[in-house]
Amino acid sequence: MYKKTTILFGSLVVFFVIFSSCSKSNHPPSKPTNPYPADGAENITNTGLTLAWDADDPDNDILHYKIYMGKSAPFPLLGETDNESYTIRDSLDRGTTYYWKVVVFDEKGDSAIGDIWSFTTQENHPPNSPTNPSPTNGATGISIQNITLSWSCSDPDGDALRYDVYFGTSTNPPRTAQDITSSSYTVNNLNYSTTYYWKIVAKDNETSTSGPIWSFTTQSQPNSPPNTPDSVYTVWNWYYPYGYYDWDTVRIKGVAPEDPDGDLMYLRFDLGNGDTSSWIGPYESGDSVYYNYLYSNPSSDTGQWYQIRMQARDINNNLSEWSPPRTIAVGRYEYFSVYDTFVNSSNPYNKSFSMTKFSEFNSINIVVTSGTSVNAYLYDPWWSEVCSATNTFDTTWDYVWTDGRNGFWEISVQKTSGSSYVDVFVHLHRWPSSLYGTKGIKFYKKEKMLKK
Repeated sequence: MYKKTTILFGSLVVFFVIFSSCSKSNHPPSKPTNPYPADGAENITNTGLTLAWDADDPDNDILHYKIYMGKSAPFPLLGETDNESYTIRDSLDRGTTYYWKVVVFDEKGDSAIGDIWSFTTQENHPPNSPTNPSPTNGATGISIQNITLSWSCSDPDGDALRYDVYFGTSTNPPRTAQDITSSSYTVNNLNYSTTYYWKIVAKDNETSTSGPIWSFTTQSQPNSPPNTPDSVYTVWNWYYPYGYYDWDTVRIKGVAPEDPDGDLMYLRFDLGNGDTSSWIGPYESGDSVYYNYLYSNPSSDTGQWYQIRMQARDINNNLSEWSPPRTIAVGRYEYFSVYDTFVNSSNPYNKSFSMTKFSEFNSINIVVTSGTSVNAYLYDPWWSEVCSATNTFDTTWDYVWTDGRNGFWEISVQKTSGSSYVDVFVHLHRWPSSLYGTKGIKFYKKEKMLKK
């Protein structure tokens, strides 16, 4: 009996297991729900979009997903994943409606097809207008080298931007650079005192925005002052009147110096007594400049010393240094300077000059200076030898005036030996016997002629 009962129980267990095994079946996954983007959503980004959904399986099976998406049916396979999300690698078209669905599979091969959802990508927005220019709009005094143009710009959609640069002297400047990715651009070799105009066109992959036209003006050309003038000197006219100069007025001569920029210039004279002339001109470099000035009330009959000099000012108001001073003495006597020359042993130098006796003069003083030994002679208008010196380097003659000696006098100088040339300096003074008002002038300047 026991044996029969055991066999019967075992048979029942086997039957139950077999029955249970045969009667249990697999359940398919549930249909995906809760999409992202939500069904019918708009203004969805077109780059880096991640699709998401919810899914479940009654048997807790591991699930696998296939995603289909397109602009119209039938929808191509977009990709597969074991996750409940999928990131689209490529950029989508802007302003476009896309349709998509998810098919879910369990590990037994059963599946469920989700609903067809849709979303619309955002429209493309053009870049914002460029702003914040550097140099600032209307700036002046800008350098002509290494000028960095810079600006600020952004895109509402976060798109990468490229720029075209327009630059020139026209109010509608030409394009000088295209599709640069930096928000700066360097220009060089501009002109002085010139207004330049520029603008930026910002571009994304679909649209562009032109910025306003900005401008700036470059600096004025740096200007250098005139060079320092040479020393001035005094001049007179041998033939005014009766062979003597106008000794009431000092006639000063200067030469306009070189100007590095080639500018015209004005000149003025410092008279050494606290007076300065007004600016005269304009002159070009190398022009001779004359100025007459009367020194009044000399301090004594032996003269008053003054240092005169000249200064230049270009048309841009840049001043030169003052010239080296030239010393003159204004006094109660008249001073002639016979021009320098040269002599040799076979060709003596003869200089004729006219002198007239005035009531205020009673003597003549003559100085002959040479670089080597010479013979020197002074002849009156009747070729009578008045004074002489032989084998001399430096001699001074004083001769008391004799009435009737008005006319052309002559100095003759001859080298005593050798054949080389030598310079000779001859100076004549006429001394007054008494004070003569405010007249009289003495020039301590050796005039030198070109060698004959």
